[in-house]
Amino acid sequence: MNNIVSSLRSAGNQFNSKAVGGGSSVLSAAKGAYLNAGKETSKVSENNIDSFTERLANAFKNDNADVIRALDGLSESDKADIAARSYLQMQGRIISIRNKEEQDIKTFRGLEDEKYHYIDMLERSEENGGFITVQGDSDKKWLFADKKNGDIISSGDISKALDDVQSRIDSFLAPYGRNEDGSAISSQDNEGFTRDYIAYAAVFEEMTGLKTPDPGDSLLLNKLDRTEDDFVSKAQDNISKLNKLSDDLNSQWKKYKDTLKGEVGIGDLSEEARARLEAFEFIREKFASGTGVITVSTLGLLDAQA
Repeated sequence: MNNIVSSLRSAGNQFNSKAVGGGSSVLSAAKGAYLNAGKETSKVSENNIDSFTERLANAFKNDNADVIRALDGLSESDKADIAARSYLQMQGRIISIRNKEEQDIKTFRGLEDEKYHYIDMLERSEENGGFITVQGDSDKKWLFADKKNGDIISSGDISKALDDVQSRIDSFLAPYGRNEDGSAISSQDNEGFTRDYIAYAAVFEEMTGLKTPDPGDSLLLNKLDRTEDDFVSKAQDNISKLNKLSDDLNSQWKKYKDTLKGEVGIGDLSEEARARLEAFEFIREKFASGTGVITVSTLGLLDAQA
């Protein structure tokens, strides 16, 4: 995780650097702020500021100084708009992982219920000479859902069902398999949300001068140290960390808004940015209090995969 942070931080504080010689043309700051990436040049405007903000974040992720040109031409209103979008993108990652943790807890508990059901059936069969007779709906669940009252289920069949659900639990805990030492294998995109968060945090800091809270390992898609015994407790602990991360990030946004008073007001944001912020802060309160299910992407507030 430290490698992620250091590789992105090295790209920081480049937004005021001028283009110097070489194959890239110098773009005048007098006519606005530009981002030159490869063959494509973007200018800050209300129509493409979302894309512009995303590309700024990508510039940080790629640690490519050549893509940043003449951003000292940004107005205070432009900076506030970009800061707002960066803030929403960071919050989007937090909520996405929070939702994933809650869904994962439900999924895991469902698998555990199935497992303990088979263990109970196996114990009953061993007490009954190696089989059970299906009686009522309590026996007709999961892999035995097609059974009828009076059907016979052998302890061998129950053991196979137990092996099957255990395999699914193992795959849930380590979806990409395990190393020889038993540790879970990480996927290439496991750290994607963390990289995105840090990249947008770099943009936010450049626009506002304020640092954002460090997400640590809380935004990893899969936590490689979790076991069957501690999965739920660690997921619940991480939800608490995500709640605090969201609150701390919100505090920095409020601090930035306070600095704008008398210089550029929150009313100087574009209408779209204001609408997004107002809607998001409303649902963020619901999210923090646990009084509602949040699916930010369905509200069109931001693209958490950007």
